[in-house]
Amino acid sequence: MGFLNIVAAVTAKPAAAAASPAAAPAAQAAPTSVEARAAAEGLLTVTAPLLGTFYVAPEPGAPPFTHVGANVTEDTTVGLIEVMKVFNSVRAGVKGTIVEAVAQNGQFVEYGQTLFLVKP
Repeated sequence: MGFLNIVAAVTAKPAAAAASPAAAPAAQAAPTSVEARAAAEGLLTVTAPLLGTFYVAPEPGAPPFTHVGANVTEDTTVGLIEVMKVFNSVRAGVKGTIVEAVAQNGQFVEYGQTLFLVKP
């Protein structure tokens, strides 16, 4: 009987876990709308090269690397992503003017998530 109770408990957990991914597509809908807007308006995106915590400045209280209205080139540093206490610089990778900062300072970002929208 004990073995059957364990099997029942293990099989019940996936059903509970299956309910939570249903909410995940709603959370992923926002990046899709940003990408759709960028495509519709002819904007370029600056995306996260890895996952981690995104920062707009090199340290607290310092001026941000860039801002809305600033011109960027492919080599312009637009932020930092921290992973396990290692800070990785994020380069724009595109040339143009930043029209929107999508990611906020201190926000956890995923690989490929849009950080900035840039008008070429």
